[in-house]
Amino acid sequence: AVLPPRHRQARLVLTDWCIRRCVDKQGHTRHEIWPYTAWVVEEKKIVRLMGYTKCMTTISLSGRWKQRKTFADAYGEIHLLMPWDKSLLEGTTAENSKLNLYLEAGGRRPVAYLALWRKRPAVENLLMQGCGHLVVEWIKTEASFYLYHGGIPKLAAVNWKEKRPAQMLGLDKAELRRLRQEKWDADRLARYKLVRDNGMAQSAEEEKLLLQTKSLSLDSLREISETVHGPEFWRTLRYLKGHCWNWYTLRDYWNMAGRLDWDLTDGLVRWPRHLDAAHDRAVREQKLKKDKLLTAGFQKRAAELARLGFELDGLLIRPCRDQAELNAEGKALHHCVGSYANDHAVGKTAILFIRRADAPDEPYFTLELDEKNLTVRQNRGLRNCAPPEEVKKFVAAWLKAVKDRRDGRSAKPNDVPGARAGAPKVRKTRRKKEAA
Repeated sequence: AVLPPRHRQARLVLTDWCIRRCVDKQGHTRHEIWPYTAWVVEEKKIVRLMGYTKCMTTISLSGRWKQRKTFADAYGEIHLLMPWDKSLLEGTTAENSKLNLYLEAGGRRPVAYLALWRKRPAVENLLMQGCGHLVVEWIKTEASFYLYHGGIPKLAAVNWKEKRPAQMLGLDKAELRRLRQEKWDADRLARYKLVRDNGMAQSAEEEKLLLQTKSLSLDSLREISETVHGPEFWRTLRYLKGHCWNWYTLRDYWNMAGRLDWDLTDGLVRWPRHLDAAHDRAVREQKLKKDKLLTAGFQKRAAELARLGFELDGLLIRPCRDQAELNAEGKALHHCVGSYANDHAVGKTAILFIRRADAPDEPYFTLELDEKNLTVRQNRGLRNCAPPEEVKKFVAAWLKAVKDRRDGRSAKPNDVPGARAGAPKVRKTRRKKEAA
């Protein structure tokens, strides 16, 4: 970026130039200098001029400055600013911007800073009170986050309704004095305010511990402060320090322990000596509890759905009995009915098996029923194939019988010749053969 040293006008202008070194076939060399981008600091805004046009990925240099209506305010980072002297700001529209203090603090985005200053003049107060490094860091963070297309920096950590630096940063005078003396960075400031605003006093030892929480993201620290308070907060940080700051493992362990009704008021339970081992134990216990509940749910559903059993013309339908049977059905027919285990066990849906009467234990078709409306949601066979006409007629007859029974029109589906209601029974002839 170049500040024009001659013919200084009322407006401060920062310009970018495209300098090219051209070599022809004979080895002759020449240099070309083209206008690229210019930023004009007006009284109330910053205007961008462009010396190039862009079509898709092609950039054409026009050789003259022009203001364009459509463009992105890409406030980029500079590597060289020349010529530079703070006296260049005198008598210009940026005379009071404190741009020199921003650059002295390590700032490399003068256009972004000037755009912020033009919108929020109070930012110069932070620079004058030794907080320029925070402004530099915040602008850099926003530019990186928005990939240079975020427009004017917002600096959300600053209260722009205030004018005094301490109040702008949410601090008192003593805290601001410490910030300047100890050169707090933006992350340190955010962590300090987070803990303070949650009502947790910080002793010298605890502040030292807080400085060691760099491995914890600010979001994680905020989550911890919302979960535990006071002495428990600091004890948790000391505990995490000895366990590689593995907050997510501890959080998951606490959640599982709560669901298992473990006594988290006991310090040895809340902060186990071996976190990974305690976490794995909680996972196993939770799985056992879930399996017990699931087994009980399957048994209850099997009893509730037994009334839907039906047999006709060599086909039968019956409810699923347990999770193992459901998993075997999905494995045999190569579909995903196994994933319906929880929904079936808690009554969100009903899974029934359609089988051939002469092979009642061999998977054939799997049906999902909407119990409330007595409608079929799904009926799939091997690799989710659609049912043949024979199965469709069987399902239609079965639904009619179930609806008639529900409406009290018939105690049994006698209007369907050859139909048998209730749980399918083994024929007497088959029993005799098995007994023999």
